[in-house]
Amino acid sequence: MNRPRGWSGLYRALLRLLPGELRDDEGASMADTFDRLLEDEDEPASKRRRAVHALVALLGVIARERWQALGRRRHDSEGRTTMDRWAKDLRYAFRTLRRAPVFTVGAVALMAVGIGAVTTVFTLVDHVLLRPLPYPAPERLVTLENGSFPGPMVQRMDRVPAFDRWAAGWSTAATLTGEAEPLRVEQARVTRDFFALFGADAAIGRLLAPDDETAVDRAVLSHAFWTRALGADPEVIGRTLVVDDERITVIGVTESSFSPPAHLVGASPDLYRPVDWAAPRNAEHDYQVLQVVGRLRPGSTTADAQAGVDAVVAGLADEVPGDYRQQSGEPSEVPVTALQEVTVRGVRTGLGLLLGAVGLLLAVACTNVAHLFLARGIGRAREMSVRRALGAGTSALARQLTLEALVVGLLGGALGTLLAAGGLKAFLALAPNLLPAGAEVTLDLRILGFAAAVSLATALLFGLVPAMRSIRRDPSDGLGGASRARTEGRRLGMARSGMLVAEVALSMILLAGSALLMRSFLEVRAVDPGFVADGLWSVPLTPTDLETPEQYVRAMEEIRASLAAIPEVESAALGLALPFTRTGNSRCCWSQGRVTATGHDGEISRLSIHPVSRDYMRTLGIEVLQGSIWPAFQTPPTPRPVVVTASTARELWGRAEAAVGQFFIDAEGEQWAEVVGVVADHSHFGLDQDMGVSAFLPIEALPFPIPIGEMALRLRSDAAPADLGRTVREAIWRVAPAQPVPTVRSMNSMIDRSTAARRFDGMVFTVFGALALLLAAGGLYGTLLYTVGRRRREMGIRMALGADHRQVQTRVMAGGLIHAAVGVAVGLLGAWYAGRWLESRLWGVAPGDPATLAGAAAALLAVAALASWLPARRAALTNPVETLRAE
Repeated sequence: MNRPRGWSGLYRALLRLLPGELRDDEGASMADTFDRLLEDEDEPASKRRRAVHALVALLGVIARERWQALGRRRHDSEGRTTMDRWAKDLRYAFRTLRRAPVFTVGAVALMAVGIGAVTTVFTLVDHVLLRPLPYPAPERLVTLENGSFPGPMVQRMDRVPAFDRWAAGWSTAATLTGEAEPLRVEQARVTRDFFALFGADAAIGRLLAPDDETAVDRAVLSHAFWTRALGADPEVIGRTLVVDDERITVIGVTESSFSPPAHLVGASPDLYRPVDWAAPRNAEHDYQVLQVVGRLRPGSTTADAQAGVDAVVAGLADEVPGDYRQQSGEPSEVPVTALQEVTVRGVRTGLGLLLGAVGLLLAVACTNVAHLFLARGIGRAREMSVRRALGAGTSALARQLTLEALVVGLLGGALGTLLAAGGLKAFLALAPNLLPAGAEVTLDLRILGFAAAVSLATALLFGLVPAMRSIRRDPSDGLGGASRARTEGRRLGMARSGMLVAEVALSMILLAGSALLMRSFLEVRAVDPGFVADGLWSVPLTPTDLETPEQYVRAMEEIRASLAAIPEVESAALGLALPFTRTGNSRCCWSQGRVTATGHDGEISRLSIHPVSRDYMRTLGIEVLQGSIWPAFQTPPTPRPVVVTASTARELWGRAEAAVGQFFIDAEGEQWAEVVGVVADHSHFGLDQDMGVSAFLPIEALPFPIPIGEMALRLRSDAAPADLGRTVREAIWRVAPAQPVPTVRSMNSMIDRSTAARRFDGMVFTVFGALALLLAAGGLYGTLLYTVGRRRREMGIRMALGADHRQVQTRVMAGGLIHAAVGVAVGLLGAWYAGRWLESRLWGVAPGDPATLAGAAAALLAVAALASWLPARRAALTNPVETLRAE
């Protein structure tokens, strides 16, 4: 017998899912009817539509019959099914909540605010801190810390037995020519196992392999660069590009999802090329640019890798005296640390603080939800008493209240998840550097599950528990004629007061934290940078194909002179590390080690040197306090002329006047530089960072080997940004046609960017603090309004016995302000403790700053006074005659 195939076979297969009794009685008839329906259709499209409709209908029948069959197996003593009971109670819960729109909207909105904030921040924490890095065996990836490393040391990583595989690399700016106009690109140099270590795949072509280590003319493009600069050209494989005047061949493009560790090769390289081990500089022990990441062998530990790296460093310290030893004579320390730790180190504290802040906000919101459910439960005491008197059991009433709380929780969670989606976009837009490079954050099923769990737990804990009080009362209490005149019990009143105090205290902690962070931001922005930022512009450059310092200086001076000749430009200056190009805790990478100074006892631990052109101070508007700027010269004199900052002069020689004429002495005892002037202190690494011991020397006396892949120009001009940018590009390309010119940026925008993290902290915590303040005010207002409604008879009697409106109003306000004052006092203690967690994020303000905490407390009390006055005013308008008549 041939089995039916096609639509008939599928229909008969689905018939087997019907309950056995129905399948035996009706299955054959239903199958025959389906076959006749298909036979009546001649067109294939019509037959297909008829079959699909019939299959969908059958699936509905299967679901309904299975549900009813399950319910029939769970009959209770009254003959009703458990499913029917729950469905009926669920419909009643929706009707009940629909009849109380103020309560429902308020509870759902409060839960949505708290759950949305917590879900947003938890999403960031989960993706960044809790999930492993997106590489193979991420728990076994480690990296070397304490700076960059030279080629001879990196090449000995094969001698570390604990490493199963390792890779090294670094990234530099480069120039791509041959396209429409020169482009500045980020070029990563990587070792043979780089792509294999991080599990990368190619979108087209192939990736670098060990055999390519000597083929330095090959390159792999990042997917983003391939799309952005080359229009996702599918024929790019085999194409020749000119990078830094070298012709390279494209052999592949990475997948769009691949993002290497920023610790190794920067945030987003445009192209990858093999490390050129044949280059002389990569064999030098003092050319330290490489970062190293390795994967431990199964069974090996970080301690094993540390021992292997220590052995490599000790061996080099013996072979190359001076380059691998500390001042104490011991071999240099090179810590081996988990890559996960290094990747998230910079954001862990910030995300932890955000999670704590939204936790407090959720607690405030949940306390308000508990208030609403408690007040609603008390108001429904009569309803519950009537239902109990009519025979409803405790389990039935509890089931109804549970469903109401769950409905509110799920609605609040759904709305909160929508808010979290928007909040996540806002976070990432406002703080693009909040996350490590490569961290892709989305609301996936794991996050949705977290939101659902928080919603249900919040609803049951803060909604159901307070509401359950209404079914614990004796039915006669709710049915008594004087029930409306009864006042709250002492325990219930204490519970409400405790929740109100806790709500105000939590709000005080958030408000104080936001005030401290915003005060810190304002203190930083109030710092005078020490130069005139208005009208100052920055132009970063990436010079290439320059083999000697003389060529470098000559090429850069030609560009500077071309810009200075523009009529709209007042002056132009050059510098290797100009203000606000390296901000935060970063320091410039040029220093003169083991230096002493005449007139100063002891060795200078670190002298940061800043090569700049002669008109640097004039262009930036930095005041010369003593001496002068070095004169113009063709050949750098010996010793080099330098200018120091006022703080450097005071630290080394006690006062600025004593600095001019002093000398810096190098390790060989030679007079390395002579101080010819002292300039005013100014911000270089950020408004909240000092420069340390610093000296400015002529760029013509450049003490560094070539190549140096960066340079920056500063221009002073009042021209419009759009006009200036076009004019600057034309002026540069007149003397350097292959020089890429990125966007011309104003100094004010660079200062703004340097304070972006503090601004973000202050802004986000201020939003949280404002929400907590409004929630606390709403909770106080709602509590007093409820209390006034419950005590109308008492107030009517008081006013009938002679109390005036002012006394009633004062009494109600005093009750609210007492609760607020107690909450503020408790919150101040919590804020003082929480301030210690914020200490690392503060500048210019102490964690327990009295003025800031007092201001936050005053703001909270002022809002509490307003929230108390509105119900008090309503109480004062009570008509005693009407109130007593109603009672």
